Amino acid sequence: MSPPRPPSPPTHRCAAREGRSGGGGLAGALLRRMARAAGLRALVGIEAAGRGRRVAASPSPGGTPAASRGLPGWPGFCGVGCGSSSSSSFAPPRMQARRAAGSAARTRSPSQSNGWITGGSASEDGRLSWDYSSFKGRRPSMEDRFSIKMTTINEQTVSLFGVFDGHGGSLAAEYLKEHLFENLVNHPELLRDTKLAISQTFLKTDADFLESVSSNPFRDDGSTAVTAILVGNHLYVGNVGDSRVVALKAGKAVPLSEDHKPNRKDEQKRIEDAGGIVVFDDTWRVNGLLAMSRAFGNRALKHYVKAEPDIQEKVVDESLEYLILATDGLWDVMRNEDAVSLLKAQDGPKAAAMKLTEVAHSRLTLDNITCIVLHRAGPHPSLHAPGPLRNGGSAPRFFSSRGGAGAASKGLGDDEVELYSLLLGVSIGDEGEASSRGPAASRGGRRGRNSKRQPPRSRFDGDGVGCRLHTLGHGGPRAAEYLKKHLFKNLVKHPKFLKDTKLAITVAAILIGNRLYVANVGDSRAVALKAGKAVPLSEDHKPNKKDERKRIEDAGGIVVSDDIWRVDGILAVSRAFGNRLMKRYVKAEPNIQEKVVDEGLEYLVLATDGLWDVMRNEDAVSLLKAQDGPKAAAMKLTEVARSRLTLDNVTCIVLQFHHGKSTNSKVEY
Repeated sequence: MSPPRPPSPPTHRCAAREGRSGGGGLAGALLRRMARAAGLRALVGIEAAGRGRRVAASPSPGGTPAASRGLPGWPGFCGVGCGSSSSSSFAPPRMQARRAAGSAARTRSPSQSNGWITGGSASEDGRLSWDYSSFKGRRPSMEDRFSIKMTTINEQTVSLFGVFDGHGGSLAAEYLKEHLFENLVNHPELLRDTKLAISQTFLKTDADFLESVSSNPFRDDGSTAVTAILVGNHLYVGNVGDSRVVALKAGKAVPLSEDHKPNRKDEQKRIEDAGGIVVFDDTWRVNGLLAMSRAFGNRALKHYVKAEPDIQEKVVDESLEYLILATDGLWDVMRNEDAVSLLKAQDGPKAAAMKLTEVAHSRLTLDNITCIVLHRAGPHPSLHAPGPLRNGGSAPRFFSSRGGAGAASKGLGDDEVELYSLLLGVSIGDEGEASSRGPAASRGGRRGRNSKRQPPRSRFDGDGVGCRLHTLGHGGPRAAEYLKKHLFKNLVKHPKFLKDTKLAITVAAILIGNRLYVANVGDSRAVALKAGKAVPLSEDHKPNKKDERKRIEDAGGIVVSDDIWRVDGILAVSRAFGNRLMKRYVKAEPNIQEKVVDEGLEYLVLATDGLWDVMRNEDAVSLLKAQDGPKAAAMKLTEVARSRLTLDNVTCIVLQFHHGKSTNSKVEY
């Protein structure tokens, strides 16, 4: 094997590789140089590839892709176009970067109004569901396509999924969308020898495409293809090019395809044995032109650039949860592990497909982005469903201060009930409804419906046990709702609740006699007004805190900044309830502070970050001082946070301490 030629800067950087018509001088110079280097007599169509009409796919009438409107199981052929073509095109990334920089301000986030196509469906038996997301992004045209097909052959269900990343135009990707799976399901050996059928179908479809465009010598479109084909409990992944399939299996990222790059040792040898060369020109390229070593189409390079797929066969078992098929518009800016981490944090394939597209776009990918996310239903619980709590049962009874000492909670003895105990808090999530009375104020802010959860109101200055929960929910209201119903119930049943309160509690503000315990998980906060000053009684759990970051990284996680510091690039708090798939790093272990309540303590504020995002501790205390009692203070804090344009829900509880001669201070809230 002869060694590859050393990289050398091109004499001319030509617009023809940009997908623009370069005309005679520069384009001709590039073609002549490449022809000499590769020993080719002619490279027809390379310059014209940029002039050719690019076909952008559009959704079906009404803006909804036909696939998403089909019957369950999608018995008919389904395919919608969408595009990608960065490293797979003839355009050098440096040129793309310059072009993208000039239009970055004009590029909007993905939406249906600017070409973002989404949809999905499920198999008839409900065991397999999928969603797709496809966005043109920062490129001027759309060259990706994808195809989804469900069919039955001899009473055997066959599911076919594929994404196709076009380059030099969209003709090849469009042809694959229309014909690849049609040819495959008609192959006589599909069920008996699936790998043979896939290989022969890829090669036949490539030959058919080249024949179909033979009358137009000025086009030299090409495309990648990565497919996932389910036959019974066997998964076959076929790949040509640098699109990719990654599985979430047993909680880890498992690549099921390998990119076909010209600098891969086996690929470079194959190309050079066929008479081609691999040179470096901003990236490794076949004959200095194509940034992948296998592709459909590309007539002028067909002697070296084959459409023969690599095929992996896997048995589908219970450990296989998700599958991602995506073009390199995603993989150019995201590692396999990053994609799987994002996947874990989403609730189902629809949210996952949309999130992957959004994050790739936010990371300034220069390419089209298309992905399909498959979810295999099995005995696994929902990603965010709360698990059963071992010590279940009804919640403890709540008491009114005016009702007096009516009864005892089941978790306490008669002698312990007489001890003055107070548990306070607020619970929030992303959706739901709010209930609040008196000074416990709650507003939906600008997030739509409020999901802050509050148990029934309890006021007392005598015997009894009262509860109010304060937690921050995210990704839905279920965790917050569960805490509202169960946290204090389990707390008062804890055998060491009164003997070792710091051991027993998880997240709350708890008054037992003249002792105040403040426990925190996440970035809600407790702040006291003491001796006229703001005194923080909790510390936010943020991923970039030195101790939290070390703990996360020691557990195998990462902390990255994506507009804000996040665990695995996803969660903006380092401790939380729920978040099952990040539980290894994101614990619910609280930090606990114990304080003696003395006459210097006047007020206590517990609030979610909808307040603290727009208000310093000192600002909140200044507002407290100017109000007449906790009711007015709670309402004022909520109103001011909203007026300062907080983007989150806002919930706060204000406690006022009335110190007198009795052993236990009177508390109003």
